[in-house]
Amino acid sequence: MNGMTPNLSADHQHKLQQFRTNLSDVLLVEHDDYYLLRFLRARKFDLKKSEKMIRDHFEFRKRWDVDYLANQWTPPEVLDKHFVGGLFGEARDGSPVWFDPYGHIDTKGIVMSVTRNDFLKFKILACERIQKALKEQSKKHGRRIEMYTLVFDLDKVNFSHLWRPFVNLYNEVIKIWEANYPESLKCAFVINTPKMFTVGFNLIKPFLSEETAAKAVIVDSHYHDKLFNLISKENVPIHYGGTAVDSDNDPKCQSKICFGGKVPRSYYLSDQFDYDSMSVIYVANGSHLDLRYSVKKPGSVLKWEFKTEKCNICFGVYLEQATAESQTASQRAGHGVGQDKTRSHSSSSTSSLSSSSSLSSVGRGDRGVELVEVIPLQKVNSEMVPESGGLRCEDTGTYVLRFDNNYSWLRCKKIFYTIEVMPPDNDIKRTKIG
Repeated sequence: MNGMTPNLSADHQHKLQQFRTNLSDVLLVEHDDYYLLRFLRARKFDLKKSEKMIRDHFEFRKRWDVDYLANQWTPPEVLDKHFVGGLFGEARDGSPVWFDPYGHIDTKGIVMSVTRNDFLKFKILACERIQKALKEQSKKHGRRIEMYTLVFDLDKVNFSHLWRPFVNLYNEVIKIWEANYPESLKCAFVINTPKMFTVGFNLIKPFLSEETAAKAVIVDSHYHDKLFNLISKENVPIHYGGTAVDSDNDPKCQSKICFGGKVPRSYYLSDQFDYDSMSVIYVANGSHLDLRYSVKKPGSVLKWEFKTEKCNICFGVYLEQATAESQTASQRAGHGVGQDKTRSHSSSSTSSLSSSSSLSSVGRGDRGVELVEVIPLQKVNSEMVPESGGLRCEDTGTYVLRFDNNYSWLRCKKIFYTIEVMPPDNDIKRTKIG
C-alpha cells in the first residue's frame, strides 16, 4: 500500500473521492488531498475507520482550542525553560528536524511543577509547531513535505526517566499524537541508547502503532555516520558532531533546542496551593462523587482546581441530557425536566452533589438523564501537583464533574477543590480554557 500523492492507485483515488464526499459537512479549503490521505493511510484506507478518526480529530481541536494554543497561548515558564527539545535545521530530504535530548529532563521537577492539563497543552503546541515547520519547508523547497525527522537522544538517561507518573503523562502525549497527527513522522533516530533502553521502550511501545515503531532507527554512541546520511553536518549542532551553532555561537544551539536541566523547587505547585481557600469533599473507596453545575449562558467557562490529600483520583466532565423517557414523563406531568433543589454558586450557575457506590455507564445517568462525555475520565496524580483546567461551555445545561474512586477498594480520597462558572467574556475564555 502506497497511498501517497501523486502515486495513487485507481482504488485509492476512488476512496479518496468518497472520503471527501463523506466529510463535506466539516472540510475546509485547506483540507487538501495530502491532508486527507494522512488519515486514510493511518487506517489502511478503511473509509469508516478513517472518517471516525478525522471527525474525532476535529472534536479534539475544538476541545483543546488548538488554534488558540498554536497562535496565542503562553506556556508556563517552567516548560519553556526546562522541557527538552526543539526544531533545528533540516534533513537531506528537506524535512524539518526535531532534536529531543530526553536524558536531560528533570522528570520529577516537571511533574511537580505543571498540571497534567498544561503538560498536554505544551506537547500539543509542539505538534503544531512541527506542522507549521512542514508547511514552511514545503514552501521553501517548492514541493510538499509531509513528514519530519526526530533525533531522540538518550544520553544521561537513567531509571529516574522511567518514573511511572512521568511515563504515564508521556504515554498520553503519544496517544494524542498517534490519533491526531498521523503519518507525520518520517524517521525516529534514537541515539546514545543505554543498556536499559529496552525496559523504557517496552513501557511506551503499547501506545505506538506498528508503523510508528517500525520507523525507529536505534543506535548507540557510534551514531555519527548514520546520522549524517540523514542530515548534513551543517544542519547538526556541534554537540552532536556537526558544524552548526546558533545565533549565540552555542555548540548545543540552546536558543533552538532546550536541554532541560534541574527544575528549581520554586516552580513546584504543591508549595503554592492554598488549602485554606478550598472546599473539601470525601470520595469513598469503590465509589464516585458527582458535582453538578448549571450553566445558563452559552460561552460560559467552567473552571476547576483540585488536589487530593494522598492518592490519585480519576476525573472527568459530562453534560446531562434528558432521556426520551423522562421527556415524555415531564410532558405528561406538565413541567420541565431535571429541576433539583440546588444551592446558589454564582450569578450564572447552581450546583449540587451526589455520590454512588457503582459507576454509571457513560450515556446513562441516575436522574432520568443521559450523561454525554465532554472530558473523558482520566487518572490524575493530583496528590503530587494540583490539577486545574477549564471548559468553554457552548451548550447550556447541567455539567457533571465526576471524581471517580471505583478502582480503589481500600482508600477513601480527600479532595480539596474550587469550582466556578465564569460568565461569557472573550478575555476570560481565552485565558482559562483547559
